[in-house]
Amino acid sequence: MLEDGNPPIMILPDVTFQKYHDEGIPLPFEATPQKIKQELERRLPDVRIDLASDSDAVRRMIGDAQILLADRLSLERLDTARRLRWVQFPGSGPDHFFKLSGTTPNDFKKRNIKLLNSPGISRGPVAEHVIGLALALSRGIHRAVRQQIRHEWRIFCGEELRGKICGIIGLGEIGSRVAELAKAFGMRVIGTCRHPDKHSSAGDEVYGPAQNDKIISEADILVLACPLTEETRGLMGRRQFELMKRTALFINVSRGENVDEGALVEALKNQQIAGAGLDTFGPLDTSSHKLMEALSPTSELWDIESVIITPNNAASTPHYYEYFADMVAENYRRAQGGRPFISEVA
Repeated sequence: MLEDGNPPIMILPDVTFQKYHDEGIPLPFEATPQKIKQELERRLPDVRIDLASDSDAVRRMIGDAQILLADRLSLERLDTARRLRWVQFPGSGPDHFFKLSGTTPNDFKKRNIKLLNSPGISRGPVAEHVIGLALALSRGIHRAVRQQIRHEWRIFCGEELRGKICGIIGLGEIGSRVAELAKAFGMRVIGTCRHPDKHSSAGDEVYGPAQNDKIISEADILVLACPLTEETRGLMGRRQFELMKRTALFINVSRGENVDEGALVEALKNQQIAGAGLDTFGPLDTSSHKLMEALSPTSELWDIESVIITPNNAASTPHYYEYFADMVAENYRRAQGGRPFISEVA
């Protein structure tokens, strides 16, 4: 239970969607913290929503804050927030939050501050991005675009998704939505998740992580959608790519650190796999949202013709902060009712 009846929610000014917009150009309203404030006011009309306008305002206000919405939170600010009970950030992967903040889960635990993530708010756009990559690769759209740039007319044969096996490593919120869309295209879905006995999704066969090799070897389209953990770091290496069918496509919308980039380059150049759709790389620069999962300018992946590279924008949507507000409002109601949060990372 929170103190003071209906305590206000404080939004830090750095909670923006700047990552998906060019620097030096005013952000569209839907990418601003003002958008979050507006959406929360609609969902929690009896709760005051405070938006700190700048760093000076943060310093004045943070000492009394019980609930904080933040993109990052330094140790200095944690120590200043004397009444803070919980913090929520607008993403599912806590690794980015900790890298940007320079903190660890223990920094929150020893101060008795709950840290909440927002799992599943990007499940829709990321799943559609996966299917978009799968369609583009199977139909040869990437090849057609390259031919268009060269003014080259050359007809070729495309493949279809129907009847293929979609293998998903990481049947969480995003992976489960990928499974639903894959089924709509007539694909058979197999995958793995941490707790297959508790899992319900559109998957035809669901296993534990011990069966990752089975998924990798049977998939026609292999989708990596798992979180970054010590168990998944480097999960896709040379041995795993050698297990894949030579006709298979690889799609990664998880963290870039889950893939050995050198092994992937080797598999593509040696035609051990047919192609790849890649949205995450790096980390190139852990101090910047824009560069954290960027592909190095010197990477060989840029010039491999069987690869589609997207600039880490799979989660982008103008509706992101609407989904975030839904989750924050639900967590607020749960806290007021003494019920567990939707998800905690620390």
